[in-house]
Amino acid sequence: MQANHPHAAYTAGTCLRSVEIFAGAAGLGIGMAKAGFHHEIVVENDSDACATIRLNQEAGHPIVQGWNIAEASIQDCDLSAIKGDVDLVSGGPPCQGFSIGGAHKGHQDDRNLWPWAISTVATLKPRAFVFENVPNLASSHADYLHYLEKALALPTIASLEDWLEDAKRLDQILATGQSFDPNYRVRTDIHVSSDYGTGQKRKRLFIVGIRSDVAGEYIPPEATHSEYELMERKWLT
Repeated sequence: MQANHPHAAYTAGTCLRSVEIFAGAAGLGIGMAKAGFHHEIVVENDSDACATIRLNQEAGHPIVQGWNIAEASIQDCDLSAIKGDVDLVSGGPPCQGFSIGGAHKGHQDDRNLWPWAISTVATLKPRAFVFENVPNLASSHADYLHYLEKALALPTIASLEDWLEDAKRLDQILATGQSFDPNYRVRTDIHVSSDYGTGQKRKRLFIVGIRSDVAGEYIPPEATHSEYELMERKWLT
């Protein structure tokens, strides 16, 4: 992921504070750490995923050293205890309900924790956020994705109860041009991992938000590898 620097006041060597939620085994979290973010807390409910991160800590993996791992559901974490400016909130809310496979319950799935992602942004008011999910969220569940974009744009006034009614209310508010603090410029993109040199062709959806008072704009990364190059390396070299 590439972006203009989140805040003009930052200089090289300054620590960027982040909170990682729905961390899994920390694939996204490691990427954010490599980009220069220090995770104040890493929240993950799955015990095996947490054990994987701890095993990497014990093995001396430098990137995960010192991480404060909270093995708990996001609903049980009091993130309001994190004081001071937070530069980034990132994570991958459970995607099973929105995946091509499964029961296709979407927002009605018990594992849908998008409301808690929005609530975390509302609580911490970070300078930016990055959430990833399955691309099917943009097709079979496009109406819900459009709601998420509005709710993440205005996280402190999103009701998170009846999303259909809340979508109408947020549309009306956005149409008036009213200003709320904070509000975010939200962008959704779909990227394919093999376009960036991985050995797996994996497509993911990213929702990125930049707080309105931050001058920097999010710049989606340009592909560095072609599918032809991937096939050439896979079969010919």
